[in-house]
Amino acid sequence: MKFLLLSDIHSSMDKLEKILTSANYDAVLIAGDLTQFRPKDARVVDEMLSEYTDICFAVHGNCDHEIILGENYRVLRFIHGKSVEFEGYSIHGVGGSGITPFNTPSEYTEKE
Repeated sequence: MKFLLLSDIHSSMDKLEKILTSANYDAVLIAGDLTQFRPKDARVVDEMLSEYTDICFAVHGNCDHEIILGENYRVLRFIHGKSVEFEGYSIHGVGGSGITPFNTPSEYTEKE
């Protein structure tokens, strides 16, 4: 099983497509920041991913609004605060970030 691990896409669709077309992988994992503060861009990322993979496990990053976690997507499966078993692997998700001086949408205290 080969995983393609991505992070910090920040809605850069041409760069995402270049990576998706040039890499060799069975499934995709995204470690946050799919969007650049625009929740609707998560759907655009999902549409592109669906052209290249059947499944993508993801967590949101500090630049992603939590609202994207509750949406239904074609291949994106948000696993923030969850664990999933996939092809013999345990995948655990913790999204967002610690508190930053930038006041981004998904920041959490240590207690949270």
